[in-house]
Amino acid sequence: MVAACSDSAEEPDESAPSDAVTVEEDGTQVVDLRETEDYRFNPESPHVHTGKIRIDMTNTSQAVTHSLAFKPDGPDEEIPFINPGETKSIAFSIANPGEYQFFCTFHEQLGQRGTLTVEAP
Repeated sequence: MVAACSDSAEEPDESAPSDAVTVEEDGTQVVDLRETEDYRFNPESPHVHTGKIRIDMTNTSQAVTHSLAFKPDGPDEEIPFINPGETKSIAFSIANPGEYQFFCTFHEQLGQRGTLTVEAP
């Protein structure tokens, strides 16, 4: 059952993709992407606008090395490997709205993939 009204302030939805994106003073959109031991990206579907984008990826796994690459229609930048506990970044610009598929080159067969959705501002 969902209440229609409440006297308390609404709590933000911490699972929303927009929570993983911040904007720096120069307009760069920063996606805080995490990789986990259960072979998933968190968030799996971040949303950004066209323009400058940086992905800060953290491997939260205790023992598994991961990577980040885009399918051929996406950005050329990639993180070939990221060891447990490390954070690495890639930066690029996207001019065209669309959906850009990304994946872990080591674990795509296990379902470790996601979609960067880029919208017009």
